Amino acid sequence: MYCKRIAAVALLASTASAQTFYDVIQQQPTLSLFATIIKNFNTTFNEIISSISASELRTILVPNNEAVASYLRQSNIRSAAQISSEVVRPFLSYHVLMNNVSSKDFSQPGGSIVESALKDPEFALLKDNAGQVVFAHKAVEAAQQAKDAAVEVKSGIGESVRIVQSNIQFDQGQFHVVDGLLTLPINCSKTIARRGAERLVTYIGRVNLLDALDGTPGATCFAPSDAAIESALPVLMNLTDAELVDAIKFHTLLDPYYTKDLTDGQLVETALAGRSVRVNIVGEDYYFNGVKAITTNDIVRNGVAYVLDGQRSAKEHDNNKECHVDKYRYEHKYGVRGDGHLSREHCDRRRRKWHYLYANCKWHTEWCR
Repeated sequence: MYCKRIAAVALLASTASAQTFYDVIQQQPTLSLFATIIKNFNTTFNEIISSISASELRTILVPNNEAVASYLRQSNIRSAAQISSEVVRPFLSYHVLMNNVSSKDFSQPGGSIVESALKDPEFALLKDNAGQVVFAHKAVEAAQQAKDAAVEVKSGIGESVRIVQSNIQFDQGQFHVVDGLLTLPINCSKTIARRGAERLVTYIGRVNLLDALDGTPGATCFAPSDAAIESALPVLMNLTDAELVDAIKFHTLLDPYYTKDLTDGQLVETALAGRSVRVNIVGEDYYFNGVKAITTNDIVRNGVAYVLDGQRSAKEHDNNKECHVDKYRYEHKYGVRGDGHLSREHCDRRRRKWHYLYANCKWHTEWCR
């Protein structure tokens, strides 16, 4: 009996894998709304699928009926058949992923970055004309409760959906059912403003760097939160435009660094020539020059963003005895000793300042001892 059951399952799997994507989803009642979209825009969907090399298998994220119905209500659209073609193409493109990616691949330690078929420059401005990406990882609360933790897929503006059914085969790959629609990425400046760093955007606009921030292909933006900017206002108000430009460049990397690309102790070069950022990883938390990231892997049109809260890693606090700063700027203003170091007392009082205005400071073993 057991052998017969295995044979039956294998037969069903082989039958499903021989069917087209539409044939498989129309057989599942919970996917009927998405099936309607595919039926109405079959030509568009086939063009997207065909844009991937014929030798590659595809992976598709399929929103269930609840997810599509929620989108229709929020968009004041009466039925799935009434979705416009202008909306459908980028929407479908973002849900079609390159290669054959299983739920196990998605839930690798550190998460996974997967490229999609979305290359519309309104939503994807990456190097080498690469497709926009999603970030997939195990849900933290689920990982603490069960070995088979749910997988979340993060898209634009920090929004995530959860995989509720996985590894369903069709003739050109497999698909996973998700409980929401992926959110199309928007500009970095708009994303970080919505994620809690609106005041930084104001300062970037002051020195006319918004176009550079949003128009540099494949970049990483570190964005101090509004609360962090508030705490640094006395210093920010006295910065010259040139100093502010340097500080902003120091918060920018010229390649997209997702958490999957980072290791503890890693030094990453910034857009400010000769300056690097040190990465520290403590459990699930990421620190950049000792500043904790309160959001990570925020997918933006031209790369990725992190919002920072300004709190230092505890292990760095224990090790920092004195703060070293570049003599050419600070020694007269702050009474730095002749060896270029601040006393511990002065360091403690000004430490938050260095975290946000360290464009002319060296970090960790170089200026914190």
